[in-house]
Amino acid sequence: MQSARNGNFATAEVNYTAPHTGVLRARSAAAGGWEVFGLEWDETTQTYALKSTANGQYVAVERNFTGDSQNILRARSDTVGSWERFSLFSNEDLDHWAIRSELNGLYVAMENNYTGSLQYALRARSTSITGDWEQFYFYARG
Repeated sequence: MQSARNGNFATAEVNYTAPHTGVLRARSAAAGGWEVFGLEWDETTQTYALKSTANGQYVAVERNFTGDSQNILRARSDTVGSWERFSLFSNEDLDHWAIRSELNGLYVAMENNYTGSLQYALRARSTSITGDWEQFYFYARG
């Protein structure tokens, strides 16, 4: 999963301390073990779950966090519930994808202008797809 905004791959920050353990950040120039996510389709809900191979955890939207961490994406769940459900939308002209959280109905954006440990964090916070902040490339692992 690569950000169309900054060209970096999303990483699950498994070495971060609580409460940001497993936060997703588009900060890596190359795709290694921490940058691989599986997409799991659920026929019943017609949604996807994202599973990090870095820690084997599903990605959740942290709706109950506050401030800069509200709605941040973290690889922290053992099972898939409503907090771990996403829809994908294709922009076929650009080969980009947008990710919408089914928990809050908001699109995932990469926080390019943040600084510190949450710079480039992925957060479900946009009401629409306004540009490349909310768009990602997906690659098949091969």
